[in-house]
Amino acid sequence: MNDPMEGFYQPSARLKKEPEWRHSFRQIVFEAKQTVGIACFSETYVNEIMGAHYAENYKGICIAYSASKLKDNLPLSARMVRVAYADAPVRLSKHDKSDWYEAAQKVLSQKKYNWAYEREWRLLGDHPGQIQYEGDVITDVYFGSRITPNHKSQI
Repeated sequence: MNDPMEGFYQPSARLKKEPEWRHSFRQIVFEAKQTVGIACFSETYVNEIMGAHYAENYKGICIAYSASKLKDNLPLSARMVRVAYADAPVRLSKHDKSDWYEAAQKVLSQKKYNWAYEREWRLLGDHPGQIQYEGDVITDVYFGSRITPNHKSQI
């Protein structure tokens, strides 16, 4: 995760008044965020900034997926969400207390507006680590303009 403000949230005024907020709710939200597995995707592969940031300055690759096939072949516990971009952190309210895992996913589905050029989607799993899927979901592999011939032949 590259946004230094990522994973931050703002408790509502009502939630801050809850006696347990300072002592337990903040810890519960923190722990819930630790249980979410995240894979990040972009809607585009033709963004120069993305190639510089995520493909080792164009020495890497970009793997294209069929979004619909991927979504259809994921476990039921996994969710694909479009990242929202805003200038303020996500607001958690008393209503979010009913499902802290859902609140953690809400928090992890937003980034600061400056990152909107990424056009990001996230696959959120119910645990860190690999999420198994079935089917032929990869459509293309794009090579960076500076990839070494050796790496290209290995791939």
